[in-house]
Amino acid sequence: KVMDWLKNLKVAIVTQDTKKISSLINEMPKFENVEQMKEAQHLIKESYKLISDLKAKTLSQMNQIKKKFKYQLLEKDPNEV
Repeated sequence: KVMDWLKNLKVAIVTQDTKKISSLINEMPKFENVEQMKEAQHLIKESYKLISDLKAKTLSQMNQIKKKFKYQLLEKDPNEV
């Protein structure tokens, strides 16, 4: 069960499936040895990094969209903004 969990977490990280990552972390199994714990710790750190990077990318894209939208409004009627 632990090995399947580790494998599934690796796949979720590679495919950037944040919902699956969250689900797996919430259903963390009991580890059988220190090596499994260390691997899980590493994967969880990678998951955190991935989610942080995706969040920053999304925020950047949202800001770009806002700027474009505001620019388009200004082109139509500068008194509206």
